[in-house]
Amino acid sequence: MVFNKIVALLVGLSGLQICCGSDDLESWGKLVLANVIYRHGARAPVYSYPNDPYLDQTVYWPRGYGQLTQLGEQMHFELGSFFRQRYSSFLPLEYNVNDTYIRSTDVDRTLMSAQSNLAGLYPALDEETTEKIFWQDIPIHTVDEDNDELLQSSYSCSRYTYEAALVISSKEYLCVEEKNTAMKEYVANYSGSSAALVYDVIKAENVFIAAGTKELERILTGKFFEELSTNLQAKVNSTLSPDRSLFVYSAHDTNLLNLLHTLRVWNGKIPPFASSILFELRLNSLSQYVVTVSYRNSSSEAPHLLNLTGCSSPACPIDEFITILNNIIPEDYDTECIPEEWHDCFNEPASADSSQFLSINYNYGA
Repeated sequence: MVFNKIVALLVGLSGLQICCGSDDLESWGKLVLANVIYRHGARAPVYSYPNDPYLDQTVYWPRGYGQLTQLGEQMHFELGSFFRQRYSSFLPLEYNVNDTYIRSTDVDRTLMSAQSNLAGLYPALDEETTEKIFWQDIPIHTVDEDNDELLQSSYSCSRYTYEAALVISSKEYLCVEEKNTAMKEYVANYSGSSAALVYDVIKAENVFIAAGTKELERILTGKFFEELSTNLQAKVNSTLSPDRSLFVYSAHDTNLLNLLHTLRVWNGKIPPFASSILFELRLNSLSQYVVTVSYRNSSSEAPHLLNLTGCSSPACPIDEFITILNNIIPEDYDTECIPEEWHDCFNEPASADSSQFLSINYNYGA
């Protein structure tokens, strides 16, 4: 409850345009390419605290803190089954490297979520079940977090720490902090640890940072939108090689939140487990390429079609959509992450304060 109030305040500060319409798969044109990014499924807490009633890890979290739970596996199997139904028109039942590509952050829960999702997307074929193999083996690609510019730029981009520090020293952020002093004291008292401030407070900090500056938006989403733009334009120009139909990205709530915020369609709520954003390229009845962006935040509802600022229609003409992305994508990512005049500052390892900040941001924002 307290956290929802904080989020509401932050949404008011950020001036987001929130919209949604019902997602109609067929009315916007023939689907030719899908780029999907989702949050991992339900997981165990990342950390505990002294007065936690579920402190016994062996009883309550036998897989370990931060690990995907059986519920999380089921959530992603169901999401994968939803993708199978949605994309059956262009995605064969049997996996082929030329059809589908899967990328994940290098974190157990996202890798395991991708495995569960693929089990639903590519169910076992008849000849496999007769051999007692009940799934199709499908590769999941990843890179270590320090080099993951695509999905974990808060680690790979040195400027992130600097820009985030500016946000959390802003008068708006400090005002939110001051207004929630009593809440922090309450949480610290009942959790038994001031360090716990537990989940909601840190979540609020992440939300505020996501709603921070244009520079942070470009750092946190620019490389993903660059890859998305490349995929879309290559498909339109018949230069996509291999000529794939589906790109899948297994990531975290902060990834989805940042993407939605940058597109000005965030609804002010933390993306739930197994939520997903669908960027779909379609060919309409006039032989024109359009892009639809949908957000699926509940397994019981159809995806919500999002109306993007800068698009003349919910089915956004490809040129208009690429223009939106071009305003987000850094012209030179490396230079923006470490400007030349900063080089001396980043020759040494990160300071203790900045390392702690990054650790908190990542562990609680996933």
